[in-house]
Amino acid sequence: MSQRIGQVGVYMTVATLLRTGYQVAEPLLDTGHDLVAYEGRKFWRVQVKSHRGKRKHDLVRLQRGKDKSGRYCMETADAIAVCDIESGLVRFAPIQAVTGRSAISINSPLLVPPEVLRDSLEALD
Repeated sequence: MSQRIGQVGVYMTVATLLRTGYQVAEPLLDTGHDLVAYEGRKFWRVQVKSHRGKRKHDLVRLQRGKDKSGRYCMETADAIAVCDIESGLVRFAPIQAVTGRSAISINSPLLVPPEVLRDSLEALD
């Protein structure tokens, strides 16, 4: 995937989080996540995965690193955001829901709106 598509997904995720009432920051260094969403004293590290919608399948790869051998885990992120560029839809899952997976469908019931994610993440605290 091009770096431009990935960056569009990050910006769409930022807009979604801001509309939901979160504040958002981007890390200055590569820390294993793309964004930090925070509300008051609570913050969550968010990894964004983008999907263009032009592919024949609806899967988004959840691998990381140049060789695509790594997986996301609780040490690097608290949540995954899956952004469908074509529809503008951004959905989230707690990292525990996708740990160990190599891909997720953009239509997966594991992916929820940010309001629902907030409740899920607060329950894990």
